[in-house]
Amino acid sequence: MIEGLPERSVEEGDTLTLVASVVTVSGDTVPDPAIVWTIVDPDTGQLGFTLDSLSGLVTGVEPGGGRVRPRFEDMTTLAIITVTVTPAPDSVASVGDHRIALAASDSVSAPMVVAVFDLTTDSSAVLAIENKPVQFYVVNPLPGSADASGFYLAPSEDGQLGEDQHRLLTTTNQQGQARAVVKRISGSALPDSAVVEAAAATAAGDWVAGSPVRFVVLFGNG
Repeated sequence: MIEGLPERSVEEGDTLTLVASVVTVSGDTVPDPAIVWTIVDPDTGQLGFTLDSLSGLVTGVEPGGGRVRPRFEDMTTLAIITVTVTPAPDSVASVGDHRIALAASDSVSAPMVVAVFDLTTDSSAVLAIENKPVQFYVVNPLPGSADASGFYLAPSEDGQLGEDQHRLLTTTNQQGQARAVVKRISGSALPDSAVVEAAAATAAGDWVAGSPVRFVVLFGNG
């Protein structure tokens, strides 16, 4: 019996481990079964991953996909796991202005926008990376300080104050873009400016080239 979803994804350079259990006809679970994992259709040329047949460890090599099946002794299950390798991001960059002005009459800034993309899967095109986490965070004034208490980061102009007002985790859309805004807290004093950075990492934990992207928000306090 395959444990988990029948469809899995892994990013280039990252790994995942497939798991299955063996249950007897009487309903008992076989302890520590010696399961062998095999690729169902190895000759498609579309795999993009390597498979350790004994541990079930899948390593993403390049975008692609294939099907994997577990076997125990002379028993082969009909259940199949489809593995898809997704592109790893190669770069993150700003979209639009790095300097954003917030007038004294404004309660929310224009969005700070970054794009996360892949340059290697198709050498003739820039591939947008969807559903990639991006972290926006305030670096100046010092988060938690009195000078930083008058504003917070939100995903949109309708966003509410979260648990950490100076750090926001969001994800990229279909265009590979992630955005954040700075919102005033009514009645609070503001500094002259704030510096906000945005960074993205691969699934394996490496910083994406271009991180961090820096934005400067100018507060109009006149």
